[in-house]
Amino acid sequence: MLFSRGGGPDLLDLRGFPSQFAQRSDDCDNEHNPSNTSIYLSSPGQHDYVSHDAHTIIQPLSTQDQLGTTTEDPLIPTNARTCEVYGDGRATWLHLLHTAQELPAARFPPDLNNPAIVLVNVPSLPAELPKARHIQGQAEWQTPELLADDDNRNERISRTFESKFPLGYDAPLTCLLSDQPRIPVSKEYPLLFLSYCYILTATQLQLQKRPVRYTKHFLRTVPPSRTPKTGIVISLPFASRKLIRWLSALLNTGTMGWGSKGPSPAWQLYLTEDADITLVTSHVIDYDPEERPPSADEAFELLGELCGLLGVGQGPAPRQNMAQLLNPCSASFASALLIPFYRSSGFAPRLCFPSLVGLGPKPVDLDAIRSHAQDLKYYMSLALSPQLGSALWSIFWQPDVECNLVSPWLSSALDTLQPYLDTRDVETVLKVFALRRPRVAFLLAGIFLLGDSTIFECIIKYLQTLEERYGYASQSNPDVSFAAWIGTPQSYLDFNPKKQYLSETDRVPRSDVLRYRFNYRLERLMTISAWKPFGSIAKSDIELELWPLLDSQSASKYVRWVWKSSTEDAQFGFQVDTNRCVHNVPDQLDLIKPAQYDTKPPVMTLIPSKLSTLRMLNQAVESVSGDKHMGYAGLLVSPRHPWLADWRGLP
Repeated sequence: MLFSRGGGPDLLDLRGFPSQFAQRSDDCDNEHNPSNTSIYLSSPGQHDYVSHDAHTIIQPLSTQDQLGTTTEDPLIPTNARTCEVYGDGRATWLHLLHTAQELPAARFPPDLNNPAIVLVNVPSLPAELPKARHIQGQAEWQTPELLADDDNRNERISRTFESKFPLGYDAPLTCLLSDQPRIPVSKEYPLLFLSYCYILTATQLQLQKRPVRYTKHFLRTVPPSRTPKTGIVISLPFASRKLIRWLSALLNTGTMGWGSKGPSPAWQLYLTEDADITLVTSHVIDYDPEERPPSADEAFELLGELCGLLGVGQGPAPRQNMAQLLNPCSASFASALLIPFYRSSGFAPRLCFPSLVGLGPKPVDLDAIRSHAQDLKYYMSLALSPQLGSALWSIFWQPDVECNLVSPWLSSALDTLQPYLDTRDVETVLKVFALRRPRVAFLLAGIFLLGDSTIFECIIKYLQTLEERYGYASQSNPDVSFAAWIGTPQSYLDFNPKKQYLSETDRVPRSDVLRYRFNYRLERLMTISAWKPFGSIAKSDIELELWPLLDSQSASKYVRWVWKSSTEDAQFGFQVDTNRCVHNVPDQLDLIKPAQYDTKPPVMTLIPSKLSTLRMLNQAVESVSGDKHMGYAGLLVSPRHPWLADWRGLP
């Protein structure tokens, strides 16, 4: 018997054993764990920190301490390892910061100008969208079979849990005005941003077979002779009437100048009524109930006309190691894409709207706009995904940092970046992120461009607690399918085992054991830890069902995405569909080693290490067959260990 109630033994044996000797979870502890679906925790006290995964409580929130121990401990790392991880992190983040500061002002790594870098296995939206408020879908993975006979081993298709992609809301989003842009970007950006928001909304409505119409609300135009001296003046004397009519709807303040019956689409927004905007043109605009707004394709043509009038719209610059200005078309497209994330996060977009004048049609290269139009349904799938946040917060994830060492790693990032986070220095922070993880940084650029400074508070809170905000469910939990979508790993689960384990005397890294087990839990929604489990388990202590996989070094592979509506619609993704995937977009995840390490760990919050370790244990106690038992974790630890004080997996 591994543990008992009452006084209990001094040590709780969490070392593994073959699962045929394990008592099934549905036969044990029903009184104390009535749902048999997770490891439960005690009720939180007044000052506890409650993780949004609903299974972990760390007490208290304000704990600042030195992580590390001078004696051997099954959960807490040594002082030496803590100092090493903090030192590596500090040197690495400082290197990225210094490299970012060497870039010219308002110049960024070139990948930020290429939205296509995020399209790897991203599926297209289906040809028809339901008129409901969401659409569901799930990923299919090819996973190795659990067969004892090597000669008959084959593969099976497993599906992940279903995800709901939001399509409809009660009302459009309100876009506020700000005094100055968070990121240096051209003055044409706000007008292009509103255009892309319309195009994305119109595309969704067309896929739902919902007609678009102009409302009675539109921005009145004034002739050039009455150009005002104050406020935001947009002068387009050479624009076509159709373009002016469209812009008069986009620029209307306080309410929508266009729309459709039914729920508000994901990208629909309007400017706050405080915006003092004047549209200067010789065209006189009146409301005509028979006049229809442009379709998405027609809007792309009008956007091309607008770019010609403003002298913008150049195609993406060649990818080279040269810092570039942000392309206004790519920047506005990125920020428009991220509107659904803003909705789900409760953020409010803000635009700095300067006056501008279109002096006349100019020849421009519209390759960027054409590529956005061609691939729009792929970008929309990406932006609507509820798992997009998992990629955003992976900007801080490091593959070789173990779960009990997350605190020193994140503390090193916070200690390095906090002066720039506190002052809302978007340019420096975005440059650092773009140097570290270009694909993720493109998405973050859209968020920063939208202007809500709450994101900086979220970053600081995440680095302190692994949670972005109190009162909101965390969006940071890693998702293996979304990682495959954009070709950027988010967790240790995104790597395949590196070797075979043929001998019964082999020790198997706990990370490999949990990888193999996770292959058979894809269909169940669960909170997983991004951070690498520490330690190893003797092969003889691992359930026998996994041995064929340990012997063969079998790996899982993402196959396709399946939309669920009236019928199933399978999508193999951008790379298969177009053969235009941008492959060479490397992350900079190599560690920089300092000249020497401190001998005493710095003061830090212990919450990230404790939380990551308990999340790892929540995964580790469940076998491949779904049985729950402490023995599957493969650890020897005291039930009175301070990190397990509120973990009710203990007697």
